[in-house]
Amino acid sequence: MAKETKSLTCAPESESDLIEIWQTFGWELFSTQEVRDTESHLEQGFGDTINSVTTTTHYIKLTFQRDPANVPHYAELKALENEFNSVPYPGDCPTGYSVLKIFIGFMLCTIPGVYMLVKTILAASARPKWKQDYAEYLAKRQEIYSRAQAVACS
Repeated sequence: MAKETKSLTCAPESESDLIEIWQTFGWELFSTQEVRDTESHLEQGFGDTINSVTTTTHYIKLTFQRDPANVPHYAELKALENEFNSVPYPGDCPTGYSVLKIFIGFMLCTIPGVYMLVKTILAASARPKWKQDYAEYLAKRQEIYSRAQAVACS
């Protein structure tokens, strides 16, 4: 059977945790590459001013390989990996606007202010459910990961 390859990107602070997770599923780290990209350009400001805007992207690209013939309990680890990957992510945490932004929205016009206020109230009311969903997401993935660790160590 041919070797499998998997590439993913992550934040620099998550690199060691991700390597550990995927090694549990039988993947071997093949390469790691740190990517820093800085882009600068000029933008028109208020009036006659010109602003220099710089955006920086910083992430780690990890490449893993796995030879199914050399991974003990390959079928079981592959099934657990599929289960791990299929746990639905609850999405990003709902956010609203700061009090200052809402105030500015009301100063500009009533409609933006009302919209911002309603969005903030809805986000605040949705946050407890999101926290519960996110905790369940993490718990489910941790349970699957623990089972994979037990299989990998046997």
